[in-house]
Amino acid sequence: PRTRTTLVSRSLAHLRGWARGVMVAYYDIGNGPSFGTTNATATAAMTVFVTPVVNGSGIRALHPFQDSIINIVPGQPGYSDLWDVTYVEVPATFVGPELRAAHEIPANWSRVTDFGVARINCVVVHSGTTIDLTLQTRTLWYRGSIQKCIQFPTATYATNRNTQRMLHLVSNATNQTVDVLFDAAPSDAGYTSFVMRYRAVVPAGYIVGSWTDIDSFIATSGYMVNATGEHANVPVVALNNVTATFVPGPSQTATPEILTPEVLAQYDHTQTLAVTDTGSP
Repeated sequence: PRTRTTLVSRSLAHLRGWARGVMVAYYDIGNGPSFGTTNATATAAMTVFVTPVVNGSGIRALHPFQDSIINIVPGQPGYSDLWDVTYVEVPATFVGPELRAAHEIPANWSRVTDFGVARINCVVVHSGTTIDLTLQTRTLWYRGSIQKCIQFPTATYATNRNTQRMLHLVSNATNQTVDVLFDAAPSDAGYTSFVMRYRAVVPAGYIVGSWTDIDSFIATSGYMVNATGEHANVPVVALNNVTATFVPGPSQTATPEILTPEVLAQYDHTQTLAVTDTGSP
């Protein structure tokens, strides 16, 4: 049968985990084969439009009405939440109409390198998707249609595409995640929101917060830690602002027994995409 992936409206709620002994809040956007299968994250292309330098001050700004443009969306092979950003200067004489697709960008508009970061983590979501903490949203054009993305705090993306470890401590009674340990928080060197998932099974009586450091757990807990082979976007957004009684939900995992290779080839977000069967070819 033919399958397709479509964006669906979600309410994204933050979860609670630990990074080097510090309680953190994070979002588990979900697994994505297009993110990459090794310790590097694939990127997609975004064009962001800026004003000319103002009166010789050296200061630019985002263009007031020309929104950014992308040429790929979730569900298409090659999509990634990690965007390589190209900044393009819009001439002062430009009064519209607004450009709505990459092929409409005039060839004589100049690229600039003195504005903004080279990479951003911005998740393209359904227009009705909500999130429970205040984060920046962007309006994007994709081939003439308006898209929305939620931008998470930028870390070391400008210099590398590496991942960090995310260790799920899973109850042997429920097979659900009861605690999560990260290598790094946003304030730590080497932090990135793109992770490789690991898994360790703990007893049913595990007390949340018993382990708060991933290296200590691996070295001294005595529990076996296994790589799942899953690459995901899991941005940490805050420190120490989650109550100790907040319990994280189960790992968001693509299940090979349910998702066929054909579907997996376009499977980008467990939290923002729906997979539907559109009938026989």
